[in-house]
This record gives sequence, structure tokens and C-alpha cells, in this order.
Amino acid sequence: MGINTDNFINMTNLIEYANEVIKKYPVLESDIQGLLDLCIMEIEEGSPETHEIELCWTDIDQLVKEEDAKILSRNI
Repeated sequence: MGINTDNFINMTNLIEYANEVIKKYPVLESDIQGLLDLCIMEIEEGSPETHEIELCWTDIDQLVKEEDAKILSRNI
């Protein structure tokens, strides 16, 4: 996972990525939806769209890393 910087990142890419993560990590759905809502709100308030999308993508990646760490710690 992670940001593919070869392609322009847009809201469609972000939502597709978020849905993929939710399928793999259903426990993160609420947190991811909150990040998407915040991203949209920030864009509507005038923040640069690309910047907010990148921040949201990075935050989703961080949630995945934290969830993976929890899963690994349970299996030790």
C-alpha cells in the first residue's frame, strides 16, 4: 500500500484506496471514514485538494501500520 507518486492523486483514487483498506481491515472503517470526512471538509474550506488528499492517504497508511502492529503483537 502507500502513495503511488507516479500518478496524480485525486479524490477518486483516495476513495478507492480507502475502500480497499476497509475491506482488508474492517475494524478501521470508522477511523477511515472520519479521515475522509475531515479531508473533504478541509478542501471545502479552501485547503489545497492534493495536499489534503496526500495527508489523508498518509493517515490511512499509518492506521494500517498500527493495526498490523496490533495483529503481530497478538500473535507473539
